[in-house]
Amino acid sequence: MKQMTATHILALTDILTDWHLVNVSAGSQGDLVLLLRKQTPDNKNRRRQFRRTRKDGPPNHFRIYHQIGNGRFEAIDLPPVQDDFTRVQPLRSDSWLLVRPRAHGPGDHNASIYSSNGSLLRSFHVGDAIQDIQVDEAGAVWVSYFDEGVFSAEEPAQAGLVCFDEEGQILFKYNNLVEVGKNAPFIADCYALNVCSQREVWFYPYTDFPLVQLVERKIKRVLLDIPIRGSQSFAIRGRQVLFAGGYEHWRKLFLLTLDTMNEEQVEATDEDGARLSFRFSCGRGSHLYLVTERAIFLLDLTSLDSL
Repeated sequence: MKQMTATHILALTDILTDWHLVNVSAGSQGDLVLLLRKQTPDNKNRRRQFRRTRKDGPPNHFRIYHQIGNGRFEAIDLPPVQDDFTRVQPLRSDSWLLVRPRAHGPGDHNASIYSSNGSLLRSFHVGDAIQDIQVDEAGAVWVSYFDEGVFSAEEPAQAGLVCFDEEGQILFKYNNLVEVGKNAPFIADCYALNVCSQREVWFYPYTDFPLVQLVERKIKRVLLDIPIRGSQSFAIRGRQVLFAGGYEHWRKLFLLTLDTMNEEQVEATDEDGARLSFRFSCGRGSHLYLVTERAIFLLDLTSLDSL
């Protein structure tokens, strides 16, 4: 078993005294982004639950906690809203995209953009049954969907993976490649997404779990026979992919070498050598963030260069 030392990024106990953690993600520069909520979120089913605009009841209070340098974070508080946001990403021009994963239809604007001072700038529809959202350095918004959206009667979720601009206009729909037979495996459910850059995007879809590489929004590679099935997230660099979890190993890590398809289990430890047990994870580029009960740690595939 390979051992990798994770870097301590943030102590959750320092920021969650009056707040609850909703989601952890990473921006286009690998910068850590947390979405916090004053009210206790209902996380009985983090992935499938309908979280739609509420018509009554008390408003929600959200805080964005964003990494701006080594050990430095900024907190941005939003005005009270009725939306049950679960996703956040930084945009250009110091603004923020917040998304509610479920929507009633094309007239239901479930993506909202806020300024850094908390003012709502605009909103638009990005589809129902959203699995993940990652924004690249050019401001393009990549949205992946799970099966309830893919097999629905509504666009754009039927595409499985869609790219929008910052105004909500569609730039790319993955199912267009499937329809014209571009060696594109069908997305029944996009389990994991990694937007490495505006040029390069990787994703990992159910049912056969290939790794698919898009370059300039065109299919570059489709890697079949991936031995890890059902992973929740991954980091990628060159010929190596670090997967978090799987159907039978939800809290284990696996390092896959792409040219040989050899896999090796990885044990993540902190700087003192103590084994880490993570609750969930997120991947962006070569970075894999592990969220434990008390802290967030980073595994970076570039560290393997020195091993």
